[in-house]
Formats: sequence, structure tokens, C-alpha cells
Amino acid sequence: MQIEDKHNYFSKITTYLANIEPEQLLLFHTEISKSIKYGSNIFVAGNGGSSSIASHFATDLTKFSNDQHSGFSVFALGQNSALSSALANDYGFENGLVTELKNLAKKNDLLVVISSSGNSNNVIKVLSWARENQLRSVALTGFMGAEADRLAEISLNLKIRVGDYGPAEDIHSIICHSVINYLMTKDS
Repeated sequence: MQIEDKHNYFSKITTYLANIEPEQLLLFHTEISKSIKYGSNIFVAGNGGSSSIASHFATDLTKFSNDQHSGFSVFALGQNSALSSALANDYGFENGLVTELKNLAKKNDLLVVISSSGNSNNVIKVLSWARENQLRSVALTGFMGAEADRLAEISLNLKIRVGDYGPAEDIHSIICHSVINYLMTKDS
């Protein structure tokens, strides 16, 4: 059976991968490396599927830290369901991530947000707080017109058609895996 190219998921992924700006990707890799070198905390956050990617990325970074004995800390915001539901109940869902970050972060730590739309209220609030409190920030976004891109110091926007969540999430996962690959091979 022949599938028309416009409906071929793999063709979409290939096309969208080409939208990644190599300079921005290198800046992201460099920010992670800086955090490791100076022992800064790294915070990773997202919504829905992007929250799962954030959790996976934090796991990979923590595993790298343990394997390399690097001594940096990684936190996946929004992963403790009891804490997340308590914060949402007491402060509103849009304030959950920022409330958690406020309790852990210090100046020059790094916040990485992952969001297909880049416009979710909780992502915008956590990025705004990070900016106001001198945290470094990176936004991995999928759709054009993402507010997170404006707020983050470094943004990797995939320029994907609004609503095409699958490719955005898959490519964000690839980008996160590229960071781990970079860390594992940069000194070899």
C-alpha cells in the first residue's frame, strides 16, 4: 500500500528535524555543560506528554551524573503527584511549577521547559519567574508563536503546524537524547 507523502508520519519528522537551528541546539548543549561544570541545579518541566519527556530527560541527566560522578543536581518539576495536586489545589494549576521551583532554585541555576505550544500558563509563569530571579533558561517548543520563546534566553522552536503534537514531542525527545549523546562523547 502506497501512503501519500503528506500523510507519512516519518516524512513529517524528517521535515521538522530540518527546522532545528544548529546554533540554538549547540547553545542548549553548552548550557547543560555549563551547569554540570559549575554544579548548578538543572530544572526540567513540561505539561502532559512534554512532562513525560521532561521526566525522561531528568532521568537521563541524573544517570549521567551518577555514572560520571559529576555532582550536579537535576529536578523534574511536577513529577510528584501528591505535591502537584496539593499545589494546584492551594495555588491554582498555573502556579504549580513556579511554586515548586521557588523552593529549590538559586541564581544561575538552569530551567529547561518543554512545551509543544509554548503557551501553557504554568510554563509561562515558571519561565517568567526564572527570568525575574536570574535563572538561565531554555525553551524547547514546537509550534510557531510560542510565548515561551520570547521569555527564554535560548529557544529551540521546531516551527511545526499548530496541533501536530506527535512530531513535536518525538523531536523534543530526540533533542534531549542528543544532549546526553553530546555529554557522553564531548570529552572522548
